[in-house]
Amino acid sequence: MTNYFKITQILKDFILGTMLGDGSFETQTRGKTWRYRVNHSLKEEAYVLHQYEILKSLRTDTPPRHYTDKKGYHTVSFDTRTSPSLRFYAKMFYKFDDTTKRWVKRVPLKLEKFLTPRAIAYRKRLYK
Repeated sequence: MTNYFKITQILKDFILGTMLGDGSFETQTRGKTWRYRVNHSLKEEAYVLHQYEILKSLRTDTPPRHYTDKKGYHTVSFDTRTSPSLRFYAKMFYKFDDTTKRWVKRVPLKLEKFLTPRAIAYRKRLYK
């Protein structure tokens, strides 16, 4: 079963704004479906919980997870559900590199036609 989501204007603004910074997408289906990934240091847990609330229509009820990596860094993260509804936004910011066989993040051309004041505020982490 494929999960299609309604991407509201608030979600569009959030995705566009955060993708200009540390936002990220992930695919395991060669770009057919994507999920949005939130991963920050434990010091930013309040911001992760804010993102968790914004993305509630795209995620499961599993709460954000805490991790400690091999170097001792503590992070908190969660993923949305995988969906083709996120493909437009993921492919706006990622291009497949045939040499490395990886998706590479980039700033898209003509992004300004999609940006709103709220998206810019999300980029600067001013909007709550």
